[in-house]
Amino acid sequence: MDLYIVKRLFKSLIRYLDIPYAFRNTVYLVLTKIDMSFYSVYTHERRRIKFMTGVIHGTVYSGHPTRTTWGNSMRVYLYTKFCMYLAGITKYKIWVCGDDMLAIIGKNDRE
Repeated sequence: MDLYIVKRLFKSLIRYLDIPYAFRNTVYLVLTKIDMSFYSVYTHERRRIKFMTGVIHGTVYSGHPTRTTWGNSMRVYLYTKFCMYLAGITKYKIWVCGDDMLAIIGKNDRE
């Protein structure tokens, strides 16, 4: 679900970013991929030696800019907007960062 939302939002928002049209698809693919490359090294006589490499498919590492922080922010924002709509709340301000959210609701909509 998160990847679906992130991809849809990113395709809508990318046209407002200062990215040349020819590079937009490349930027989109890099920021929404869910594969993570890895490698392991060990040090021998002050030399770093790479001994294993690979790709983990279908995972997101913590701190990924578009899949954790931005993705969570967009998801929480949309959930909050939807909840406000369902509750009939029309006057509010929300601040979202990752999975943290603060909502201030107008006096007329408070119970």
